[in-house]
Amino acid sequence: MYNYFLLIGKVSEKPVVEELKDGKRKCVIKLSVARSFMDYQGERVSDVLEIQFCDFMIDFIEDNIKKGNMVMVKGRMQATEQGIELIGEKIMFFNQA
Repeated sequence: MYNYFLLIGKVSEKPVVEELKDGKRKCVIKLSVARSFMDYQGERVSDVLEIQFCDFMIDFIEDNIKKGNMVMVKGRMQATEQGIELIGEKIMFFNQA
């Protein structure tokens, strides 16, 4: 078994960094990811997914990731009482023309 996801999309909002009670930080990125098919009206639909990053990636994200950036995120899924969380482990930029 392998818990893994790979998403490519555009950052839809400025990343949000929050400090937790234990002194650690977390960062949430909202990523707009287009579906590979059109809906019944012939329109392209996108899903906006929240991805959480841990302490070690936050400085890089704060300094480099902006709204509108095209990125690829690799990570894992984690089950919680609220549902499924996406936990980012790596983020990579794509050049935009």
